[in-house]
Amino acid sequence: MRENERQELPIAGDKGQAAAQKETVKTPEARNQGIVRTSVIGIIANLFLVVFKGAVGLASNSIAILLDAVNNLTDALSSVITIVGARAAAKEPDREHPLGHGRIEYLSALLVAALVLYAGLSSLVESVKKMLHPETPQYSAVGLVIIAVAVLVKILMGQYVKHRGKLLNSDALVASGSDASFDALLSASVLASALIFLRTEISLEAYVGTLISVMIVRAGYGMVCDTLDEILGKRPDTELVRKIRALIMEEQVVIGAYDLFITDYGPERRYGVVHLELPDTMTVEEVDALTRRIQKRVKEATGIRISTIGVYAHNTKDPAAAEMRHTIEHIALSHAWILQIHGFYAEPAKKYMRFDAVVDFTKSRADAVDVLRQEIEAAYPGYRVDITPDSDVSDLSS
Repeated sequence: MRENERQELPIAGDKGQAAAQKETVKTPEARNQGIVRTSVIGIIANLFLVVFKGAVGLASNSIAILLDAVNNLTDALSSVITIVGARAAAKEPDREHPLGHGRIEYLSALLVAALVLYAGLSSLVESVKKMLHPETPQYSAVGLVIIAVAVLVKILMGQYVKHRGKLLNSDALVASGSDASFDALLSASVLASALIFLRTEISLEAYVGTLISVMIVRAGYGMVCDTLDEILGKRPDTELVRKIRALIMEEQVVIGAYDLFITDYGPERRYGVVHLELPDTMTVEEVDALTRRIQKRVKEATGIRISTIGVYAHNTKDPAAAEMRHTIEHIALSHAWILQIHGFYAEPAKKYMRFDAVVDFTKSRADAVDVLRQEIEAAYPGYRVDITPDSDVSDLSS
């Protein structure tokens, strides 16, 4: 939005989010226990598949089935790491780590991704060797039945783990569930190659093994990227930003909400900072009561703790300030790289004005300030212009 006027925004999907919140696990302890239980089920199921697929792969001399078994072993190890990470992340804050240990979950997810990449690359090497030096596989009816059962197990496990991951707000479990569903597809391709060999005596083992390896590497790379996004810090979800803004704007006295930062210290440990534009007639006591109401409302509705609320004063005593603001907006927003201005305050008697300008990432903030200052000083000779450049950190500025 280019307008700075107070405006209520519709919140898409609020009904669905409200329904989901009814199912969400309430306490960190319950969440941690749920992650551990789900991961243990995943470990047991994957070890079961490793044993039977490994036996079938060795008996049939099938590289594709053996690689599929290795993939299941990696999944089991990933579940172990998920448990360890969840346990460590659940530790209470201490003097050295006052915001908790939640980011350990992201570090454990990064380790899982590294293991997946290693498994994929090593499997790729073995598959290429089999392509260069092919061997004839020997399948049995029992082995094919075991693979078919494994496909069914992976489908059911994928749906279960993914559902639990969403319920527990665990990215690691959601990723594991998606990976299990993907494994079901890969196991089905192994089964298909075996059936083709039995009908045509054409062995696709090495080629299917190569395909599986490439897909494992691709999945591992995606996991690394997703986890690094969480560690580095990523742009807040648009719907979440709009919901927080709507919660803030329930207070009729609030003219605008800007500069929303959300810092992630691990699942269920998110902190926020936001700036509000308020009438310059409010007392400190009124502002204090207002900010406390907003902090409580946002925490209850989203789980995010708004730790800091900054304040911009809005001119109510000088009619000339409103006209100046309109002119400044027109000058600033004529540039595509200025997304928004806010926090405008002017004192015509002192020939002074100040405001924040949200600058697009395509433009240097220093250059943007220089251009704006020159244009504004030309429009208002003798004025001292104080411009604070802001980054486009959330969709409150778009």
